[in-house]
Amino acid sequence: MSGDNSATEKESIVKHLVFDVGGGVKDKATALCNVIEAKNYFLALIYCNNSSDIPFLESLLRKRGISVASISPELGSQEREFIIEKTAGGYVRALICVDSDGRYYHHEVPASPLGTLLFPAIFNYGLPRGWDDYEKRFQNKTTADITAEVVSLVGPKDFQVFRNVSKNAPVRFERVELPAESEIAHGRLQN
Repeated sequence: MSGDNSATEKESIVKHLVFDVGGGVKDKATALCNVIEAKNYFLALIYCNNSSDIPFLESLLRKRGISVASISPELGSQEREFIIEKTAGGYVRALICVDSDGRYYHHEVPASPLGTLLFPAIFNYGLPRGWDDYEKRFQNKTTADITAEVVSLVGPKDFQVFRNVSKNAPVRFERVELPAESEIAHGRLQN
């Protein structure tokens, strides 16, 4: 992307990855960190369904040495703009946002809080209700310059929700094994 982190006219290439995670309290968050580190994403957008998930995820990501910021509907516009500027400037590796209703970060929302930022990795930490909401999470947030990956973390409580997302999806979801310790260690060395 050569430093330019804004939208292009070309068609984006998007892979849809699914990681099955355990049902323990920290399993999904640990899997999130492991995947970010193993794949060495330079920028990841992480969707939560609840603002209450943000402090826990921020804490865990920081403990793993991943620079993180978050935006939510509760923030004022100046705070959101500051965070977006930090992210665009490369100071943030993981940006957490809340998408509880499937509309807040939709590209048609006037003055979208995400502006024209592009992401090589978009995580569904909290799964959307259906395909339309899923698609809105990555529309206009990827670029044809790189292959983007939309990563869904699916725990035991998420199977039905993920089924709702995938049953009418016009894309192929690829189930992938969680990274091995050696892959995580290699990713840490690369960063």
